[in-house]
Amino acid sequence: AVSGDGWDTAAPPPTVAPAVDVVPPPSGWDPEM
Repeated sequence: AVSGDGWDTAAPPPTVAPAVDVVPPPSGWDPEM
C-alpha cells in the first residue's frame, strides 16, 4: 500500500540519517545552549 507521503508502506523507507547524526557536534558542544 502507498501512504499519503508516497512511500510504499510495505517496504521500509530509504535509509536517511538525521543531519544531527550525519555531522558530529564540535568538541565541547553543549546541547542545552
